Amino acid sequence: MKVEHALTDLILSDYGTKNNVSTSALTQSEIRDIIGAEITPPSQQRQEIAEIEKQAREASQLTALTTRTTNVHGDEVISTTTSQYEQASFRSKTDWRVRAVSATNLHLRVNHIYVSSEDTKETSYTYIMPMNILKKFICVSDLRTQIAGYLYGISPPDNPQVKEIRCIVMPPQWGTHQEVHLPSTLPEHDFLNCLEPLGWMHTQPNEQPQLSPEDLTAHTNMLENSKQWDREKCIIMTCSFTPGSCSLTAYKVTPSGYEWGCCSNKEHRKKQ
Repeated sequence: MKVEHALTDLILSDYGTKNNVSTSALTQSEIRDIIGAEITPPSQQRQEIAEIEKQAREASQLTALTTRTTNVHGDEVISTTTSQYEQASFRSKTDWRVRAVSATNLHLRVNHIYVSSEDTKETSYTYIMPMNILKKFICVSDLRTQIAGYLYGISPPDNPQVKEIRCIVMPPQWGTHQEVHLPSTLPEHDFLNCLEPLGWMHTQPNEQPQLSPEDLTAHTNMLENSKQWDREKCIIMTCSFTPGSCSLTAYKVTPSGYEWGCCSNKEHRKKQ
């Protein structure tokens, strides 16, 4: 009893010191609350240990789930899963499935190709795109991510104003839905020695009313870095994916547009 009373006095004295309260002013109910609050409550560490042990017990109790599904071939598949990650269904935030299915039908768009004939001049060059090369380029492309390639061809001996595209060279590249990034150096191969560069071509998910600033700056950068490219002969050709078809449009950079592209490239280099 003496030890119990001594402990009670010690607890009350410690409580009064911490809270600046006189122990003689405390009532009996307050004293019981103080002594009970100091002795009985479980520690936070014990609560955490109890929660961890509870989670361990729940994890050890595996629940088997049997599902019956049918695959694409019509075969019935019965699977039993015990862990939670096996029971979770896959969800993707992107539209990769729709794009993959649509990419398999790109060859059907080749049957409906429209060529933009606005703002054409009879005195300018005429470019001929073979159907087999265009079909191959469209079939390997994506509806959203842009791809690009360099155009190479020759002119017939009897008509230098006509340019026949013989191949599309696709170097290593990476693109987005807005632009495509190509290497700074042009490709070199023995097959290209007898051909002349005619510009470059890229896909785009939507048809644009005019040439985009990204395409103009990229084209002027190619003209600046390569002496082989002639500004009068090299063009920018876009292949736009319209609903159920493809639209081809060719652009030639004007002197004012070339100056704007050079200024834009200089500002971009300064920022870097």
